Amino acid sequence: MSQIQHACILSPLDDSTLDFTLDFDCSSSSEDILGSLTEGGSLAPKVEWNESLFDDLSRIYSIPKVIKHKLSKYGGMENALCMITCNDGQKFVVRIHCNHRLPNYLKIELDLIDYLYNHGMQVPRLMRHPQGMFILHNDTQTYGVLFRFIHGKHVLIRREKKHMKAVAKAIAKLIPHMHKDVIPDFTHKVANIRLVFNPRDILSSLKESMVTYANDPNILHAQEIASTYISIVTRLYSNIDKIEQHLLSLPMGVIHGDMHEYNLLFNKEEDELSGILDWESMIYAPLIGELAMAMVEWCNDCRNDKFYYCKENVDYFIECYENEGGRLVNEERKAFNVMALLMFLFQADFMASPAIRHNEEGRLQMDKEVPFLEKLLEMYEIDYGLK
Repeated sequence: MSQIQHACILSPLDDSTLDFTLDFDCSSSSEDILGSLTEGGSLAPKVEWNESLFDDLSRIYSIPKVIKHKLSKYGGMENALCMITCNDGQKFVVRIHCNHRLPNYLKIELDLIDYLYNHGMQVPRLMRHPQGMFILHNDTQTYGVLFRFIHGKHVLIRREKKHMKAVAKAIAKLIPHMHKDVIPDFTHKVANIRLVFNPRDILSSLKESMVTYANDPNILHAQEIASTYISIVTRLYSNIDKIEQHLLSLPMGVIHGDMHEYNLLFNKEEDELSGILDWESMIYAPLIGELAMAMVEWCNDCRNDKFYYCKENVDYFIECYENEGGRLVNEERKAFNVMALLMFLFQADFMASPAIRHNEEGRLQMDKEVPFLEKLLEMYEIDYGLK
């Protein structure tokens, strides 16, 4: 029997899920599935699947015997997801993390999702065992977390523009409720941890990452991409004192910070959210950052495999936000474009890191977003009277 370390942490709860259209074919072994995912670059680096983890989860969580399982292509860059079906028909999702992730930070994320679930937010339910919220599987040095399965579908909005307005409205409806009615009471727990928004640090860290990125022989056009990002960083840093003073004076709170197409689930009609996933990027930041980052992800215009700023989509998104009770003060409107830039650069620093940058999806994303970022930079300079 493998050795298990029980992690005793307060609270319960959740955060992951799979597309409801996944089938459950047991004809392939977990090793075969793992191999195909690894070749495609979809499985998180250094996350390895191990059959003994199944047995440990079943025993510790007292769930029925697992009869079907399937690894998901929707795992993040630092975790893997596996859907399991028990012999009584119950379905669960197992999220597997690398051991480099600090247990205290994982605890804060799960604690937040628990809090959101108990306040009626659309997050899946975490399964608790008597000793805590997750287990450390010592044989593979990975953390395992078990969640109830929830139904939903991913809307790949960049390829399906016909539903953009319905999807944008659903997201815009969520954000005011989450920030005004739910998040404030939890904010103090995260503000004292380590993920506090710092524009200066974001720019400095990304510049360092792009220097090594430029010299990576395995990345096509690495120097050209790095040069573009360093140029954006340099122009922002030249005004960093004013940016920092302005942004840190705005209403602050915990934000998800990463509402892209794989972190949100929708109903079949694609007009209501059924799940908000993956709170690993949560950060204590100006609340306008949530709206700004969601705009980057959902309101662009994809042409010739590049993403461009679309004023019509952005205006509609902000209109929906305000119609649903969101209120932007003038200083937040001024900060909107620079916050969108900084939130994306915060994610870009992660995608440019040595452990992640060989993931094909993340690498292509950095290149595809350049036209959008350059337009945001131009608008920020107008907002701040620099042009």
